[in-house]
Amino acid sequence: MKNEKINMDARILQYNLHYGFMENPMMFNFEYNPHRLIVRNYALRNNHIEVYKGYLLNFFPDRATKELEQFGVDILHLKYFNKGEASKWLMTQDVKVLQSDINADDQDAVFNIVYLSDQDDINPYLNEDNDDFILRHSCPNQVLKSREKIWLDTRVDGIGLQFL
Repeated sequence: MKNEKINMDARILQYNLHYGFMENPMMFNFEYNPHRLIVRNYALRNNHIEVYKGYLLNFFPDRATKELEQFGVDILHLKYFNKGEASKWLMTQDVKVLQSDINADDQDAVFNIVYLSDQDDINPYLNEDNDDFILRHSCPNQVLKSREKIWLDTRVDGIGLQFL
């Protein structure tokens, strides 16, 4: 757990160099706040709600109650798959696009399913041309190429998830 906390702190510093959220916190809304997403990622993967609660109470006190309720729901659906299990599960669920919370190349990224109908074109999601670390869309096969294990939100009905 100590190494995980050190990794979170290092990630915060690295992402701050890219985004400048510590110097300019008002530039980032709640949903797109890199600092919040990093702390939330750590708390989800380590089942450590107190860290996230402390962060929320310091930075987003007006959102803390609702967000902590959502966190409680989200953690129930989080699963750590090996590559084979993930590949099979994603194929069974017909997942076409995933969205990472932090950098999709980071082994600690948590992925949500982006729910698309059969008529939806996936190309706009996968052809993003930016250098953002957070909330990136990826094809499941591409994500699985670079890892042996993956964190997935296993909700398949889309309830409680934001449609993009």
